[in-house]
Amino acid sequence: MNPDMLRPLRWTMLLAAPLMMVWSAGGIAQDCASAGPREVAIQSDAGSNGGVPLAVDIVFVTEEAAWQELSQMAAADYFERRAQLGREFPGGFVTSSFEVVPGQQIGGVGISWSCESIGAIVFANYSSASDHRLSVGDAEAGTIFLGEEDFSWTPS
Repeated sequence: MNPDMLRPLRWTMLLAAPLMMVWSAGGIAQDCASAGPREVAIQSDAGSNGGVPLAVDIVFVTEEAAWQELSQMAAADYFERRAQLGREFPGGFVTSSFEVVPGQQIGGVGISWSCESIGAIVFANYSSASDHRLSVGDAEAGTIFLGEEDFSWTPS
């Protein structure tokens, strides 16, 4: 075989190798085993949160120390300290935020997530006293149901 015929093949392999490493690390397609949903629907009861719009954050946690803090935190504390938590744990979590009006239905929405997440937590900023925090597990999709005084998660 003529060695000149192999030269283009060598260049193709040399150029493709770094691209394949980035691809396999999730840098292009984010095709990785991440804990938490990639698509979420939200259904809000007409009387949710006493008829007042409700802040909902889906938090993908990427560091163990951040997980220890956030997984024990009530939603009211989380929303009050959200900016400070970002300073305490830079890169420790990725958040997708929504403001939901009572009665609003949001179809399956792709959300920001991280390949490195070790867990996902939903916080809903209800005005009533309770934790209003829920770990959503490994399901890739699901629905958040916002009731009058609390919420639930159903994986799909």
